[in-house]
Amino acid sequence: KYESNLKRLRDWLTVPKSNGYESLHITVKGPEEKWVEVQIRTERMDEVAEHGLAAHWRYKGVKSSGGTVDSWLADIRSALETGNDHLLTQSLTSDLKHKEVYVFSPKGDLYRLPPHSTVLDFAYTIHSGVGNRCVGGRIEGKNYPIRQELESGQTVEILTSTNQVPKTEWLNIAQSNHARAKIRAAVRELSAADSALGKEVLERKMKNRKLDWDESLINQLIKKMGYKESFDFFRDLGN
Repeated sequence: KYESNLKRLRDWLTVPKSNGYESLHITVKGPEEKWVEVQIRTERMDEVAEHGLAAHWRYKGVKSSGGTVDSWLADIRSALETGNDHLLTQSLTSDLKHKEVYVFSPKGDLYRLPPHSTVLDFAYTIHSGVGNRCVGGRIEGKNYPIRQELESGQTVEILTSTNQVPKTEWLNIAQSNHARAKIRAAVRELSAADSALGKEVLERKMKNRKLDWDESLINQLIKKMGYKESFDFFRDLGN
């Protein structure tokens, strides 16, 4: 656990210095009760800090997976502002200490991905619609499943199918926060659609049999069938 000193916070991410310098300076107390200043920068920011604004152009044109670095820095800033030392510790020791992965699209576009990213992560980096329909990837001419881990320098083509739909199990495959957020949103949307369809089917069948719709009675029957929520029952019925 690291105690932070808000009075010594220096945030040059929100408003960079006039020379282009970007960094987040925080002061934390270590295990030996000593205050230590920590400067947090991405590789690009460090290049600018050491070599000036010209270094920025080395990174021009590199696309990233939904602002992975920005969201990480935002987490650190939030932890400092709220005094959440546990979140601060987690953020400082996150996967950003590992090397990122750089891959190419078939058109030659360069993408930056978090460590251990998979074919599925890359698909969602391109577009959520591509990710939702992803069935695999073609790497250097060879087909691989969505869980295949990527390596820097590879050229990756995403394979899709109109019959594919996002699944909850994909959350165990995706490594990036961006991909996981898109998967959760898509699964929720599908579940809501299935639940609405299931309820509509049951209402129509009851109407055809000239049975009255009794919400309370139906909820009781649903619980007797082992469902905690009617939403889940209707979702399974509509799936």
